Amino acid sequence: MKCKFKINLRAVALAIAVVLLLGIAVSIPKTLAKGNVIEIYDADDLMEQVVLSANGKTFEGDTICLMNDITLTDADYTKLQTTYASLGLATFTFNIKEESPFMGEFDGNGKTISNLRYDISGASASSEADTGLFAFTKGANIHDFIIKDSVIDADYRGGIVAGLAQNTIFNNISVQNSTLTLYCYNVVLTLGSDGGLTGGVLVGKAENCYIYNCEANGCTVSTNTTSGVEAISGKGMYLGGIVGDLDGGVLEYSRVQDSITRKADGTIDVQRESLIKIHYDVAVGALGGITAYAGGLVGEMQNGAFCIDSFSTADMNVYTATYVSVGG
Repeated sequence: MKCKFKINLRAVALAIAVVLLLGIAVSIPKTLAKGNVIEIYDADDLMEQVVLSANGKTFEGDTICLMNDITLTDADYTKLQTTYASLGLATFTFNIKEESPFMGEFDGNGKTISNLRYDISGASASSEADTGLFAFTKGANIHDFIIKDSVIDADYRGGIVAGLAQNTIFNNISVQNSTLTLYCYNVVLTLGSDGGLTGGVLVGKAENCYIYNCEANGCTVSTNTTSGVEAISGKGMYLGGIVGDLDGGVLEYSRVQDSITRKADGTIDVQRESLIKIHYDVAVGALGGITAYAGGLVGEMQNGAFCIDSFSTADMNVYTATYVSVGG
């Protein structure tokens, strides 16, 4: 069976036009030419590619295409963690090494990935950053799929789709009924020269990316109280309904809303709100005057980044004993 490629040429053209008109330094990846096509039919196929990426495969020039909906089970996680323990794989995350980011195309083909999880349940300081579907991407094109019913815990930076994305297109992606929790363990002592704590439903930190027609429905992004707060060394906390830190690039035609299931008569059966929440009540005196930003769409925008035709109805809740900013 051949995969139906659905590159949104309008989205790419809009991105290029915006860059040309406004001079934004966004590098649009050259992913229209197809290379090797890797078809994913089940969790075992997905696992195989995740393992290859952990061994350094970047998929540059390749297209990974979902052929079926995939629901990850306890048995799938047990198989991954026991069979490939030497690689340190705890979940189905592509390209966990920053020196070998995902550089190919991921075509979701309109399919759904359910129950993606990295849930440490408040365990010891063993949490890792960037534990969503992709840890690191660079010059990639990721599009056309749904992620739902997922729970991702991450240390200092995370997103359910990607942790750190550079020069990447995200197009037609829906994240539904999922939760991202950011921890700030003592390992954050190394963050003195970094960007603090960043988390978004789609991407934790996006550098010069183009994000088009992406949504978060009934999702929660929150921080977890910890004694390691002082380790942030004066850096801020940035949580957003789509992106934690949009560093250059464009967010367009995207949205954050509640997830609503209706009965046959049209009345609401189940409503799950979208929530962006920062709560710090431990060692707050050590925050050193940093700011905490909770944004319905983006936690922080910098270096010429901008947002077009997007909205959020998320609730935002910030509690700290330091300077706080709550925005859209």
